[in-house]
Amino acid sequence: LHFVDASIALPDREEELDVRLLLSGLADEQAQRTYEQRLELYNALATDYQAEAGSGIIDVRRAIRKDPFWGALEIKYGYAVTAHKAQGGQWPCVIVDMSFFGFMPHDRSMIRWLYTAITRATERVYLLNIPEDLYSLETIA
Repeated sequence: LHFVDASIALPDREEELDVRLLLSGLADEQAQRTYEQRLELYNALATDYQAEAGSGIIDVRRAIRKDPFWGALEIKYGYAVTAHKAQGGQWPCVIVDMSFFGFMPHDRSMIRWLYTAITRATERVYLLNIPEDLYSLETIA
C-alpha cells in the first residue's frame, strides 16, 4: 500500500485539512479496497500495536481506529463532462451538481437540460446542491 500526506482545501469553509491519502487503489476498478486488503492492513497494524504496547485487544482496536494509516482517505480519479457533451453517452452513475441553478432561469429549457443529464445514467443519479425553490416542480413556468 502506498500512502502520502497532503493538505486539502475546503473552499466553502475557507480552511485546509492535513490528511493521509491512500494512493494504491487510485486506478483500480473497485470503488474501495477489498475486504482482504483491509484485513491485511488491520492485521499489520494490530501486530505493531501489540508488539509496541503489549496491550489487550480492546486497547489495540482503539489504537487502530485512531491510526492515520487506517483512517487514510481512499481516492480515485474522477471524470467530468457537461450534460450537452454527454448526449448520446451513458454511464452507470451520474452526479449532477445543481449549485448553479440559482442563476439560471427556471423555465422549460432548464427542465430539458436536467432531463438530458439525468437520462445519461443507467443505474444511479445523484443530485447535489438542489436549490430549495426546485423542491416542487410547480415553481417552473
